[in-house]
Parts: sequence; C-alpha cells; structure tokens
Amino acid sequence: MTNTQPKKWKLMLLTWLFIYPLINILFFLLFPLMKEWHQLLKTLTLTLILVPLMGVFLPKWHGLFKNWIHQ
Repeated sequence: MTNTQPKKWKLMLLTWLFIYPLINILFFLLFPLMKEWHQLLKTLTLTLILVPLMGVFLPKWHGLFKNWIHQ
C-alpha cells in the first residue's frame, strides 16, 4: 500500500520557494514607499498582502507538485 500523506519537508520546501521570492518582491516594491513608517506598520502591511496571496496561490502551487509531494 502506498503512503498518501504528503511529505512535510516537501511541503515546507515548496512553501519556502513560494514565499521567499514574494517577500523579496514586496520588500523591493513597498519598503521604499514606507521607509518612514514604524516597523510594526511595515510588518502589518506586508502580512496583510502576503497572507491572502498565500491563501489563494499556495494550494495551487502545491497542486502543481502534487505527484512529487506524495512520492
């Protein structure tokens, strides 16, 4: 019988490969506009953008690699 549970390390790797470039893009685009803002407000803004993007696109991203995740 095959194991149908996804490999956690593969999910974590794919999640990191999704989030790392996205965070860098957001830093590049937004932080120059927010350079005078308090750090907590910068972090709040970043997470208000990042979390919904993750909710929408991360399942699709994992779906693209579904076969590999379950190997």
